[in-house]
Amino acid sequence: MIEFTKIELYKILKSRQYISILSALIIFIIIAMLIMFFNKDKSEVDLFTLIYNVFAFNSDIFFPTVSIAFFSSIITKEFQDRTMKLLIGAKFSRKDLILGKFIAGAITFSLIFFTVVLIAFTLALILPIQSLTYLSYDQIGILNIFGRTILITLCTIIYLISYGGLSFLLALLIRNQAITMLCSIGLLIFYLLIPVPGWLTDYIFIGKGAVFYTAMSFLHLPYLEIIKTVLVCLLFLFVFLIISISYMRNLELKEGV
Repeated sequence: MIEFTKIELYKILKSRQYISILSALIIFIIIAMLIMFFNKDKSEVDLFTLIYNVFAFNSDIFFPTVSIAFFSSIITKEFQDRTMKLLIGAKFSRKDLILGKFIAGAITFSLIFFTVVLIAFTLALILPIQSLTYLSYDQIGILNIFGRTILITLCTIIYLISYGGLSFLLALLIRNQAITMLCSIGLLIFYLLIPVPGWLTDYIFIGKGAVFYTAMSFLHLPYLEIIKTVLVCLLFLFVFLIISISYMRNLELKEGV
């Protein structure tokens, strides 16, 4: 699997699939931060509130949509280029094929998101912001602030990769980028608009992005809530991958694709 993952990473880098995603995210983040900064009283803006407003407000629709677009393209491109048959006939197992492709995509997407976060903080530091955070250093400490930033970024990446797992599975089933996008985003919007019992929302990963950024604003981080949300995301991701692997194994037997 490691060998196939390296091959897939090379393919992604060579095809430069990541460039359009990275460029779109950077442009969006810069514009969003500038709009929010210049539309607020400068004395009321601090770095972390600005970052929170940009990332938290876009964690339920925009960022998941980007993740869906990126991960679904990894699979649909193989069907579009008619190279899936070659992959299935290669020396790698069907399990390695699915996991290798997904892990390569997850590594690439994680690097993309880390880059965007770094750019967002760099821009925020360049802007004439008067304070780093509304929370006093005496209350939580500088290292705590840095640790919170890393923790929330990692949690957000896991959350977004869960959407990647969903779109990865749908792309495998549908084999068309546009339809996969429509189905994934349609499901996302449907869930966010339709009232869902409170007890059920605790066990569904959709719409959980803002939880991490809200937690970051508390004086004392709700670690248990963060851990529970991450575990829910990982559980769904695990299920999506298991179904994808199972489908890929049956694909060869039933269709010979």
